[in-house]
Amino acid sequence: MGGWIKMQGIPTKLAQRLCEEIRREKMRRWYTFKGLTCWKCYKLSRGSIKKMHLSRKPGNRGCALINLQYDHDRAKEHKKEHKKAK
Repeated sequence: MGGWIKMQGIPTKLAQRLCEEIRREKMRRWYTFKGLTCWKCYKLSRGSIKKMHLSRKPGNRGCALINLQYDHDRAKEHKKEHKKAK
């Protein structure tokens, strides 16, 4: 695999938690592109997880912000496990 972690689906509960955390963080600077993206997604979906960006692709992979955070967290976990194995 060359150090890359295969992209896989994000469990729904975890995706919801990441969405809430990211939204809270981005809303501090609501006027930025990422802040407006979160605000618009949440506002238009009226809080319904099925209508949010994360639900637009299989495995809750529809939101780029959630994908980045999830992949970053997984890469850190993978790195820790790899260090323990040595």
